[in-house]
Amino acid sequence: MGRLYTIFLFLTFSFRLTGQVYIQDAAAGRIPQAAKIWLAPSDSSLKYIEFREDKRIPKNEAIVQLKSVLQLPARSDLVRQGSFTDSQGMEHIRMQLTHSGIPVEGSVYILHCRGDELVSANGRLSIIGDIISSPVVTEQKALEIARDHIGAKTYLDNSLPGIPAKPELVILTENDTFYLAYKLDIFATDPISRNYVYVDGHSGIVRRTDDRIHADDQLGTAHTKYSGIQNIHTTYSGDSYLLVSVSRGVEIATLDLNNSTLYSSAVDFTDVDNYWDNTANQDDAATNAHFAFERALDYFLNTYSRNSFDNLGSSVRSYIHFSTDYNNAFWNGSFFTFGDGDGIQNTALTSLDIVAHEYTHAVTQYTAGLVYAYESGALNESFSDIFGVVIDYYSNPATANYTIGEELSIDGTALRSLEDPGLYDDPDTYRGNNWVSGVEDNGGVHTNCGVQNYWFYLLAEGGSGVNDLGNSYSVQGIGIEKAAAIAYRNLSVYLTPDAQYIDARFYSIQSAIDLFGSCSEEVIAVTNAWYAVGIGEKFSGKVRADFVASANFACELPALVNFQNFSENADEFTWYFGDGTESPDDNSQHLYHDPGIYDITLVARGKGMCEGSDTLTMKDMLLIDTTEYISVASCIPSVDLLQDAGITELMFGAIHSFSGTALKEGGYVDNSNRFRTPVRAGDEIHFTIITD
Repeated sequence: MGRLYTIFLFLTFSFRLTGQVYIQDAAAGRIPQAAKIWLAPSDSSLKYIEFREDKRIPKNEAIVQLKSVLQLPARSDLVRQGSFTDSQGMEHIRMQLTHSGIPVEGSVYILHCRGDELVSANGRLSIIGDIISSPVVTEQKALEIARDHIGAKTYLDNSLPGIPAKPELVILTENDTFYLAYKLDIFATDPISRNYVYVDGHSGIVRRTDDRIHADDQLGTAHTKYSGIQNIHTTYSGDSYLLVSVSRGVEIATLDLNNSTLYSSAVDFTDVDNYWDNTANQDDAATNAHFAFERALDYFLNTYSRNSFDNLGSSVRSYIHFSTDYNNAFWNGSFFTFGDGDGIQNTALTSLDIVAHEYTHAVTQYTAGLVYAYESGALNESFSDIFGVVIDYYSNPATANYTIGEELSIDGTALRSLEDPGLYDDPDTYRGNNWVSGVEDNGGVHTNCGVQNYWFYLLAEGGSGVNDLGNSYSVQGIGIEKAAAIAYRNLSVYLTPDAQYIDARFYSIQSAIDLFGSCSEEVIAVTNAWYAVGIGEKFSGKVRADFVASANFACELPALVNFQNFSENADEFTWYFGDGTESPDDNSQHLYHDPGIYDITLVARGKGMCEGSDTLTMKDMLLIDTTEYISVASCIPSVDLLQDAGITELMFGAIHSFSGTALKEGGYVDNSNRFRTPVRAGDEIHFTIITD
C-alpha cells in the first residue's frame, strides 16, 4: 500500500470587496493548469478559472477533472442543464451541482469550451457535508405548509403549462448549513402572487421564499403611450384575425382576460379586416403589447441569435386586461400579464420599454436565473431595465431615452432613470445614498438596481463626476450597442443564480475582454464605469512582463527549452536567452549548445490603449548541466532498487510530477521533475509525496 505524506504551510489572505485575482505564475502556483483564477472574497472558493493553452482539459474529460480541481466530495456531481454556442463559436454549458443525486439550489458551474477543449469555467459551488437525504415531511404536508405560509384565498391548480405537478427535493445552503427541502411552486390568484417556497424536509420549517413575479409594483405613476401605426403579424382563423403570430417560428399569442384573474377564461382578441383600430376599453393596449413582444423577440433573435426567451422557441403568451384598476405588469415564470392601470395614475401597462423589461425577466430566468431578492434581484431588475431601454433604442432610435415607464404616467413621471437614478430616489453608488438595506421589496430589488443601471448608462454614453464615496470618475462611453453586447454576454454566459454586484463587475470585464480584447477601450470603459458606481478600482493599463519555461535545467546538449509568454497589456516582445541571442516572438523556444547558468529576460511593450513597457529578468533561471561541466544531484543518476519502496508522485505548488510505477522504474526517475513553482513567505503550499 502506498504511503501519503502531506505538509501544510499556511498563508493568511487579505481580500478586498471584489475578491482576489491571480494570473499566470500566481495562478499556476495555486492550480497548475490555471492562467487566471478568481477567488471569492467571502470563503476563497474558486469562482473563475481560465486554463493555460498548453494545459486545457479535453471537453469529454472536463467534468471528471473539474471535480478534482474544485475538490468536490465523492457524492457530489455536475449534471448538464443545457448549452448554447455564441457568435464567437464558443460553447457554454451550464452544470447543476447535485449531492447524492439531489440538486443544490444556486450552485451552478458554467463550462466555456472552444472546439473540443475547456477554455475556462466559472460559477459557485457549495461543498456539501453529511446530510440525511430522505425527508420526513410528506409532499402533501409540504404543500399545505407552503400555502399556509403564503396565506392567499385561492390558488392555481397544476394543470396549466409550466406549473410543476409536484414538489422538487433540493438542498439549501445557508450560512454553511445544509438543509434538505421541498421546493414548491405556489401560484396564488387572490391576491396574485407566485413564489418558490422551500419547506424543510425534516422540520417542516419554511426556510426561504423566492418571488417569481417580476413586476414593477411602483408603476402607479406611469401611463401608456402607444407606438403609433405599426405593422403586426396576426393569424386568420374562421372569419376573423387573431393576435397570434407565428411568422418568426415562435408563437406570440396576446390574449384577453376581460378584467378577470382567471387565466383559463382568456379569449382571443379578434378583428374582421386585420385593421386593428379599436380603442374602446383600451383594446389598443393589446396591439401595443403584441407589437412590443415582436420587437423584443426580434432584438434578441437578430442580435444574439436567441430563439425566444428560453432559446428553445417557446411560445410567448401574454394576458391583457388583468383584473380591474390593476397598476402592474409581470412575468410569472411561465407567461406575461398586464393590467389596465387605474386611469388616475396610469393607463394600460403595455408600452414598449415595459414589455421589453418583462420579456428580459424571462430571458434572465433561462440564462443566469438570478434569484429575485437582494443584490441578485437588483441585478435581475437592472438587466430588465437595461434591455427595456436597449430595445426602445432598437425600435425608435430617434425618440428613445434612458428612462423606464414614463409613457405610462399621466403626469409624465418615469419609474426609473438609468441616466440619473437619484431623480427617483434610487442609488447610483453601491451602498451609497438611497441604497436599501432592509427586507422591503425583496431586499430593494426595484431600488438597488439603480447601481448597475447607472453603470450601463456611463458605459454607453460616458460621463464624469464624484460618486457618493467621494471618488472622482471619468468614463469614455462606447455606445449603446457595444454596452448591450457586454451586458448580454455577462447575463447569458457567466452569471449564476446568486450573483452579487462583485460578480457582475468581474464577469462584465471578462465579457468585454472576450468581445474586444484585454486592453481595449471597451474593457477600460467597463472597469471605469464600475469604479464610478463604487465597485472596484480604476482601470490600470500597466504593462506587465511574465513568462514560464518548460524546464529549469537540462542534462544533455543540445537542450531545447520552450518559453511561454503570460505578459499583460503588451503586443511586442523581445526575448534575451542569456547566450547572446534574442527573439521577437510572442512565445519562443531556444536551443542551447553550451553548458552554463543562464539569465532569461523578456521585454514587453504596450498595446492598444495601454502604454509603456516592462522587463522581467529571471536570474539563474536555467541550468544546462553535463558531468563535464559541473556535478549536481539533479543530473547524477541514482537508483534505489529496493523491491518495496520508491516515490511515484510528487506535488508541490505548481509542480505535479509522476514517476511511473516505483517498482518498475526503480524509484523516482532522475530528471523527471523539470518545473519551478513560485514560493513566497506566508504562502500556503501543499507538499505531497506518494510512494509505492
